[in-house]
Amino acid sequence: MDFIVELIYSSVSTFILAYFIYVIFGRKRKISVIILSIMILYQVIAVLQGVGRGYPIEAVIILFIYGPTPTIFAFFLFMTFTGGFGVARIRKRKLKSISSHIQTKRLTELASIMVIIVSIILAPIAIFVMEEPNYLIFIVCIISLALGIYMLISVIQIKMEKVILFVGKNKEKFYFYDIPKNALKVEVKDFYKNEMYIVDAIGEATLYLEDKKYEKHYLYWIATSEKIDMKNEVVEEMRALSYKEHLDHFEKYHYKKVVFKENRNGTAVFIKEKIVK
Repeated sequence: MDFIVELIYSSVSTFILAYFIYVIFGRKRKISVIILSIMILYQVIAVLQGVGRGYPIEAVIILFIYGPTPTIFAFFLFMTFTGGFGVARIRKRKLKSISSHIQTKRLTELASIMVIIVSIILAPIAIFVMEEPNYLIFIVCIISLALGIYMLISVIQIKMEKVILFVGKNKEKFYFYDIPKNALKVEVKDFYKNEMYIVDAIGEATLYLEDKKYEKHYLYWIATSEKIDMKNEVVEEMRALSYKEHLDHFEKYHYKKVVFKENRNGTAVFIKEKIVK
């Protein structure tokens, strides 16, 4: 029974770390996959060293079960929860699309709290409850705890989240949608329902305010020269945008994260940018 509990415990704690890293990096699996692959490789090497030293077959099997097996299971669990293995994509390469879904402050808060609680519970179990202390799992829990606290502190600083929708070939008009505080996910259909036009996600703007908190703006663009009727949409027209003079940073078919600092006169100063896609 203890054997099964330890396997489940190791798999779940590793999966939680991988999933949390996935959330931190904007739902990109690459970093988590690399970390899990390194862990599996390290554990497989340990098993092969046991074979090389002439360990009995029973000992090698036990070493494999306690070593790479939980991590391999966590890897498959992680891939399953984050969209599968994408067999079809291997057969035919396609251009990567930019996700139009928004990972909200509330979702990140809940994920951070969950990771903190689970890490606090599992860390002492790894040292004091198991028959032999599992220092690898303990380290994983400590890293998860630190990341959870860091992310929770970061999202607490978010004062407001908005969707900013630009309309026009040169972003002549812009509209806003205040993201509800308890929303876990926001899709295009939540703020714009007209399916006749393509709505492109073009980036995120982090706007630091005087009180050291910041607003998070998720930017979308309908790049058309046609006149669009917005009367039946939930978005509202904006009369002013502090970083209006810096909109050339955002381009179609690219996704950028840009940081601004808002001055007392209501204008924004460009700080830095990062090209995501």
